[in-house]
Amino acid sequence: MTAKKVGTTIVLFLVSMVFLSCTTGISQEQYDTVVEQRDNYFSQLTSAQEDIEALQEVCPPRYFSTVWELENWLAANTISDEATSLTAESWMRKALRLQQDALQDGYVISVDYDSTDEYEISVWCTAIINGKLYYWDPEMDEVFEEYSLGTLQ
Repeated sequence: MTAKKVGTTIVLFLVSMVFLSCTTGISQEQYDTVVEQRDNYFSQLTSAQEDIEALQEVCPPRYFSTVWELENWLAANTISDEATSLTAESWMRKALRLQQDALQDGYVISVDYDSTDEYEISVWCTAIINGKLYYWDPEMDEVFEEYSLGTLQ
């Protein structure tokens, strides 16, 4: 049902309730109950509209517009303020938490890792900004541009 049809239906319902109350003489208690229900429905509608507006701010997620925007977002995020990870697993968990935080704020970042033959593991996050790849350690807020790939988009 479209919003116009729903609005028309509600208006017709309210007009018929007023007419019915005038002709049948409903009690004040019944009238108050209907008014309370109506106010509750309008409150729920307002709440739902606010939820939709909040979702529209972060959906669909987007790339950061500038390196400055990414750096400011990282500075505001507190993951890099936590103690340094002692295991690869905790390092990766921090990166994944950072990715989740970014998504909740409406941004796209990726998590990557690499390991050597000596079982050394590196974890980093990446973001594409204006077609270029940027990366950083999830435990630090210093962002670097990956020059070797050129423009990706």
